[in-house]
Amino acid sequence: MGDMERTERDLLVEQLVWKRKKSLGMAYLLWLMAGMVGGHRVYLNQMKGVYILMFFWFAGFWFPALWLIGLAALVADLFLMPSLVRAHMEDVRREYQL
Repeated sequence: MGDMERTERDLLVEQLVWKRKKSLGMAYLLWLMAGMVGGHRVYLNQMKGVYILMFFWFAGFWFPALWLIGLAALVADLFLMPSLVRAHMEDVRREYQL
């Protein structure tokens, strides 16, 4: 593949990534409104994190210590949000480069 074809392909990939870009502001808003059930992680297509957060929140009704762990994970997500958004964009970029 020549340099021109590679450049055109890279431009196309970046356009497709830009179309599926997620907003950091929206992720924070979802964290604020639905963070307890992982709404921000659903928005960023990180379903494993959603399941983990939901487990801690709902299991916390029977074991309050788990609720505290869920709260700590939620606070950690507040600080990890920019890297979660970047990771989503890298996942999309990898998907289109295959």
